[in-house]
Amino acid sequence: MNNHYVISVQTMRQIKELLKQNKKIGAIKALRNGYGDTSRMGLKEAKHAVERFSVEHGYEPKTKYDVSGFPRLAVGPFIKRIIVDFGDGEVEVNLETMELKALMDMQTIGLDACADILDLVDGLKSFSYGFGFGGKNEDR
Repeated sequence: MNNHYVISVQTMRQIKELLKQNKKIGAIKALRNGYGDTSRMGLKEAKHAVERFSVEHGYEPKTKYDVSGFPRLAVGPFIKRIIVDFGDGEVEVNLETMELKALMDMQTIGLDACADILDLVDGLKSFSYGFGFGGKNEDR
């Protein structure tokens, strides 16, 4: 089971509006439809994610069971590409490619620089998934 699902702003707005109207089943359907790939998000996963969101954001009172283990909903911004220069000129890469490039160029850039780049990529991924740098939950 995923520990989080990254969804669009539009889907999040739909979920919030439906929860305001006490339409939890509608919010679950909106999440599954808005996620795009229902084969990766079953009904149970969507229900758990909506339950956690609704409890944590005050749409329903605390439940008798612990929702902290349920998946979290996160909204971007999504960091899709970044421009880097490893000394051979600028290259536009996605985060996975940036990790791979840093590892492949470790001989050239050095171990410390490679480790710094991998830490940066981890931080950017964490931020994109709705967590702060270092993986901390950034609920506001």
